[in-house]
Amino acid sequence: MAFPRLGPWLSILCWCCFAAFARTEAREIRDLVIVAGQSNAVGFDAYAAELPPDAGDEKVLFWFRVGDPPPDAHDVHSGRQWTRLRPQPRGEPLAKTSPGPGEPVHHHARQYGNFGKAEGGFGPEFGFARELVQAGRERLPLAILKVAFSGTAVATDWDPSDPGFRGACYRALVEEFRKAMAEARAQDIELRPRALVWVQGESDATPTHAPSYERNLGSMLDALRRDLSAPELLALLSVNTRFGNDRNPYVPVVVAAQRALAAKDPRCVYVDPTGAETLGPSHTHFTAAGTLDLGRRMGRTLLDLEERRRPIVVLTFDDSVVSHATYVAPLLRKYGFGATFFITEGFEFTFDKKHYMTWEQIEMLNSSGFEIGNHTRRHTGVGMQTSEQLRADVEYIEQQCEARGIPRPVSFCYPGYQTSANAVQLLKERGYQYARAGGAQAFDPRVDNPLQMSQAFDGKPESTVDQFRAAVASARDGRVAVMTFHGVPDIKHPWVNTDPAKFEAYLAVLRETNSRVIALRDLGR
Repeated sequence: MAFPRLGPWLSILCWCCFAAFARTEAREIRDLVIVAGQSNAVGFDAYAAELPPDAGDEKVLFWFRVGDPPPDAHDVHSGRQWTRLRPQPRGEPLAKTSPGPGEPVHHHARQYGNFGKAEGGFGPEFGFARELVQAGRERLPLAILKVAFSGTAVATDWDPSDPGFRGACYRALVEEFRKAMAEARAQDIELRPRALVWVQGESDATPTHAPSYERNLGSMLDALRRDLSAPELLALLSVNTRFGNDRNPYVPVVVAAQRALAAKDPRCVYVDPTGAETLGPSHTHFTAAGTLDLGRRMGRTLLDLEERRRPIVVLTFDDSVVSHATYVAPLLRKYGFGATFFITEGFEFTFDKKHYMTWEQIEMLNSSGFEIGNHTRRHTGVGMQTSEQLRADVEYIEQQCEARGIPRPVSFCYPGYQTSANAVQLLKERGYQYARAGGAQAFDPRVDNPLQMSQAFDGKPESTVDQFRAAVASARDGRVAVMTFHGVPDIKHPWVNTDPAKFEAYLAVLRETNSRVIALRDLGR
């Protein structure tokens, strides 16, 4: 039966869906790094003329607002729009003493002039961005939001709980963040907050503020992550340790506070600036060379911190489904991901080569660098077998592997997720290192039995990308997310089928989160 009146409407619907998909595909995604703090974040004595050129700076989006407290019309900014990474101009600050032609005299004690010279300057954003680009370890293109004000203390300017002048700089940071995010969205750019580069603490190095600096900065970081909706925002903390010409007794207190925060919060790290060049005789500020040096240290520290915090994800594929060889493996090679394929001759493996792999295809998986694991010969629940039956089924897959030059398996998957004490003992005797069962939680190698590993995710038709993302997020603090899939697709077993388009969305999450994706055997390496 034909439905001619639906034709135009279906065409319009298809066009709208295509347009929405194309728009999503066209969106640019960038990591967002925030640079904030006081004068050494501004770059007061890092003069623009002393910045070496670098063609890579043009690749970095940049939004800035810098000046003196309180935030006001004398700050310099990027025009409330995204530009490319560049030094910031001095603008038209209030002149504190000896005004030049046309500069009004004022009596505001906290107006320092934005930059030390009329040419303007730059902060640690340049060294930071250049380090990431040159290291070749950018996850995504970079965008930098810089909001910094000279001579500011957390206690008197960055207090998120104070609606008055004591919280003015904090509110300016949040305001600029929201404006920058909105402008990026208007340009079809998605920004993902990645890290905060915080260079500050000199103005808190006083007998009044230093004792409470750890508490105050910790509260500010908590509030910032909340107000930016970025609970995992990493924070790189630093302060000029030579401030006060090496004679300020409260600078070590501030340093100790930053170190203490880093020790308590795995999302924080202290960056030691010792050796970065400062400008004599007062050594209040870093020079251009010192500012670049500090930025590069910040960049290296971020990369090291992220490497330690990378989610460890294990991909496993059960049941010898033919799509493992024809679709899954080529896609994993494209992403550079490892995986374990659990082999069984159960179901209709021996005669249905339309839906199940051949041993030649399994050999190709091995030669491509993937792990071949043992899923038993007949795919029978281990609790339903005698010790002799289980041993025979396990040994059979081992023998098939050895006969084809495939390493003897060290990873096992329980058929139907059913475990037994007898099976655990057998696997231990035969030298297995890992055995995956069912469940729904990350594996903690410090406390969990590796021969009774839980899966964090089980790919089924009703599984969602949000569930997969949550499973990836569970791989933290030393825990590992083990993901289970069957066929992609799985025609013979539709109740465990994973749609290829959804599978690619899962892999996109792994790339987005910079996950380390490995086989089970690699957990011991």
